[in-house]
Amino acid sequence: MTVYSVEDDGKTRKKCTKRSAADQIQGTWICFAITQENLADLISRAEAASALGLASLQALSSAALSIETRAPRLS
Repeated sequence: MTVYSVEDDGKTRKKCTKRSAADQIQGTWICFAITQENLADLISRAEAASALGLASLQALSSAALSIETRAPRLS
């Protein structure tokens, strides 16, 4: 990672690179919830891409799997 140290009362900064173990790196995870409206929109986009030949079968099947695993069960 790149780290900057500030010197001379903030007038200059010095760039250096440091290594960190992967388990010490923290990041923000953003997970969104799929609502019924989002799900319908995703399905219509996938159907349109399929009809126009803009998406491969592999992309469509992996997107469908992703939607199935994240979508809430409707009963």
